[in-house]
Amino acid sequence: RPPASVSIAAMAAPPRCWDEWRARRLRSLEARALARSLRPVEPVVAEDDSATMNDDAFATDVGPSASAAGGSSPVEVRVAPDTFARWLVNDQDLGHSHEPSTSAAARTSSSTPSRRVRLFSSNDYLGMSTHRDVRVAAARAALAHGSGPRSSALVCGYTPAHSRLERSLAKLKGYEECVLFSSGYAANCGVVPALCDDASCEIFSDELNHASIVDGCALAAKRWGTKVTVYRHRDATQLATMVRASGANRVMIVTDTLFSMDGDFAPLRDIVALKRAENARCGRARVLLCVDEAHATLVCGHRGSGAASMLLGQNQNQNQNQNQ
Repeated sequence: RPPASVSIAAMAAPPRCWDEWRARRLRSLEARALARSLRPVEPVVAEDDSATMNDDAFATDVGPSASAAGGSSPVEVRVAPDTFARWLVNDQDLGHSHEPSTSAAARTSSSTPSRRVRLFSSNDYLGMSTHRDVRVAAARAALAHGSGPRSSALVCGYTPAHSRLERSLAKLKGYEECVLFSSGYAANCGVVPALCDDASCEIFSDELNHASIVDGCALAAKRWGTKVTVYRHRDATQLATMVRASGANRVMIVTDTLFSMDGDFAPLRDIVALKRAENARCGRARVLLCVDEAHATLVCGHRGSGAASMLLGQNQNQNQNQNQ
């Protein structure tokens, strides 16, 4: 058996082939309890609202009275018995444990009804994915327009429906304009490097910001040489000290407004006060505040306008200027 120092050195050496890399990577993931399998789950839809919708569902507008509750739950899912059993003991597979097997024993077990469980890790806080109005609208849109806009927005994928959605979201937030991205991750990876596009800019990011914000900051640093400084979670005092000590021409503070993992809010009042005071001291718009409202939109504020509206007392119908 080689000395421990030799083993450590061997592990530190670059892998000589893909087989060695794969074996090392799997051992590392398992040692850190990070090895995970995909666990297929099915959303629970109300019995009287599921299966097939008749033609009347598409011929008649579904009003608010028809959309009440509906019996669907945002936290309940159905899980196949084998999947559930593997999940409990963290038994790894490729996500196929829910599929019926060809063996007689497996066919017998697969006939067992799926288990209904509560799952609180979903982002579907309001149960909108299984809401009848949403499903009917999605079906109508697919029938009328097909599946997808056929290209990126800049080529020919921007439709009147996208434009209407942008205007509606801008109105909800109380701003003049809105630009749609394909996902929240794409938004942060696009917006942060687009705004912070040179080495004279410095980004200040909360240490518990979402991974998409972290990646957006990393892209800005890699591509433009933008300095990225991380401040303690919700620590407006440390942030103020750092911003005032920064020699950057432009400063952007970026934060989630509602942190999904901890369920707490950013100290937006203190951050906005810092921004206004620093800009007044400099006599120019040196500090910009960028907020991610992914977990607060439709959850907080007037008519779901978000945490910024709720915490800063902004009027949903009033366009906000750059000092707010």
